[in-house]
Amino acid sequence: MGSTIEQAPTELTLPARPESVSIARRAVSELGHELAFSDRRVGDLRTVVSEACMNAAVHAYDAPGGEFEVRAEPNQDGVAITVTDRGSGIRPRPALGSPSARLGLLLIAALSDSVEISSRHGGGTQLSIRFS
Repeated sequence: MGSTIEQAPTELTLPARPESVSIARRAVSELGHELAFSDRRVGDLRTVVSEACMNAAVHAYDAPGGEFEVRAEPNQDGVAITVTDRGSGIRPRPALGSPSARLGLLLIAALSDSVEISSRHGGGTQLSIRFS
C-alpha cells in the first residue's frame, strides 16, 4: 500500500437519493486505487460504500430533502469510512421475508474489517467501516 498518511480524506455531502450512491462509490473507489488497494479490495470497497450509501439514501428519511455524508480517511492501516445521515435512525429488524431484511448490513460486515452502527444525538445513523 502507498503512503496513506499523506493522502487527504475524501468528504462528500450528497442528497439522499439513489442516484447519489454512484457518486460516492466512484469517489471512494478512486481513493482505493490511489492507496494501491488490489482490484479485489477496491471492488469490496465499492460494494460496501454502495450498500452503506443506499441505506442512507433510501431508508434514512421519511420525506424527500435529506442528505447523507461520506468520509473516507486514509490511515496507517488502510481507510476508515463513515456514512452519516440525520434521518429517523435504524428501525427494528423487518420481517425475514421483507425485501429490506438488512442484507446490506450483513454484506458490509462480511467485506470489511470492522463495522459499527450508532445512533446520532439529535437523530440519524452513522456507519463506521474500516478497511485494511
